[in-house]
Amino acid sequence: MRWSFFLNRCLLLLSRPKTVYALGRRDRLRLYWEARGIGLDFHSLAWERRSLFRWQPHVTLKQSDFALPNKHPRWVSDLHSFDPSQGVAILQMGEGNAPDNAPIMRATYTWRKWDLVKSKEIAHLQDCASPFDPFIAENDRESVV
Repeated sequence: MRWSFFLNRCLLLLSRPKTVYALGRRDRLRLYWEARGIGLDFHSLAWERRSLFRWQPHVTLKQSDFALPNKHPRWVSDLHSFDPSQGVAILQMGEGNAPDNAPIMRATYTWRKWDLVKSKEIAHLQDCASPFDPFIAENDRESVV
């Protein structure tokens, strides 16, 4: 029991949000993780705007905002770029092929262009062989910034 508590505390230190800044650095997109069990799970995606010296939430999307109707899990795995003028970002999404409580679940990863205001997919950009595959823009055509 104590080992699990210690491991969760260590994971909390490692779970600093990944941050992508827009041009001008007045807007940022942050990917937050949450310690669950013995690992980290997606918690939320926050678009924040700087007002004077403080960052204020503009749009926050929770895990439930990315949920699929078939109850299979879907989460944001990574960030590539972000354009606040259009309200879109390029996100790496993970999807499970079974419900969370299934004994076995296989995950697939893709890069997608996502509308942050309407919380919906705009375009499927690239399939990934692993969760560590970087986004490769074709002639920078799909790149947001």
